[in-house]
Amino acid sequence: MLHSSQRWINERRFPRSRIPDYYRQIYGDSPATPQIHVMYPGDVLNDNQLMPYSPYRAKLRAGTLNHLIDDQYKEEIAAVGKNNG
Repeated sequence: MLHSSQRWINERRFPRSRIPDYYRQIYGDSPATPQIHVMYPGDVLNDNQLMPYSPYRAKLRAGTLNHLIDDQYKEEIAAVGKNNG
């Protein structure tokens, strides 16, 4: 969601860091509960062990990466602005 009228959605999305707690809240916690790994691009899951290799982990702020949108999608945001006036 890169158009200025849609950018608010990026702030309202459910942060992936909260997914394990959300799952347990809804479905409970038991020995049969699946293990949920919070992963980012570059992380590796090997035999159900998380290898946190993602460079994005060091860039997390308050559990999100939303602050990177303007920089990483600079050209796309400019193109959306041009195409939509």
